[in-house]
Amino acid sequence: MNMSMNKINLTIKVTSMVLMLVFVLSPVAVSASTYSADYNSLSLQGKVVYLLGQVAVLQAILEQTEGDSSGGYDYVVVNSSRSNSDDIDVETWSARDIRDDEADLRGQIDLDDEKYATVWFEYGEDDDLDDRTSKKRVYDSRGETQTFTINIDDLDEDEKYYFRAVAEDRDGDREYGKTRTFYTDDDGGSSSNSSGDFELRVSDTRIDEGDEVEVDWEIPSRDEASDNWIGLFETGDDDEDYIRWTYLDDDNEGTVTFRIYDEGDYEFRLFLDNSYREEVTSDEVEVED
Repeated sequence: MNMSMNKINLTIKVTSMVLMLVFVLSPVAVSASTYSADYNSLSLQGKVVYLLGQVAVLQAILEQTEGDSSGGYDYVVVNSSRSNSDDIDVETWSARDIRDDEADLRGQIDLDDEKYATVWFEYGEDDDLDDRTSKKRVYDSRGETQTFTINIDDLDEDEKYYFRAVAEDRDGDREYGKTRTFYTDDDGGSSSNSSGDFELRVSDTRIDEGDEVEVDWEIPSRDEASDNWIGLFETGDDDEDYIRWTYLDDDNEGTVTFRIYDEGDYEFRLFLDNSYREEVTSDEVEVED
């Protein structure tokens, strides 16, 4: 931009010098009325005066531009609609409270600077996602990042479903979360297991390879510590043979997330104080190819 402005300035200065030289060599007074005359009918001196007027206009524009604190021109952008919104962001969370014919679909939206957005889910028995949930509007009055849940029913028993969250801003631009899956089941897809005052709850009991499982945990307040941990295990393996693990917050409850990449049967186990003394084990999670 600075290089272009310098070129404009140089052009104006050179033009002014040339025109002034012509005017000096032909010092004939020309009235202001020649500005309104047809350019081709003007004498040489008249053309000089006309062109000097144009130079004055250009110099005024240049001075106004240089006085602008932004140091540049203002551009008008025509048809600047976005194919994808740069403001809002949406994530698909795992389904909860899964029964044989219904489930709660969950998502999270980051409104950024938007005042509100409309959210819903697309779902179906294949990845075409032919069905739509009802829509709901989310406002920034509760904060820019919010979770939302929409229940779906009339599902088929013991069936695999695909779903993803959708968000649309005020301009009609849409964002899509990733596609996730769940299975309907007589026992429900979300399951918990407890042992005394300890509890582990998994968001899904059957998933595909590469999907995530959320694990809700709860322990007695007296056992809160930053070195408590949960591990992912293949079913039946020893406590020392964990696949992955994570420390828990210094709290008596919370949620952690694990991604499982390989087919098989898995479970989660909770331990206190960096030990290998298992306090509670989750229900089994079946991972399919």
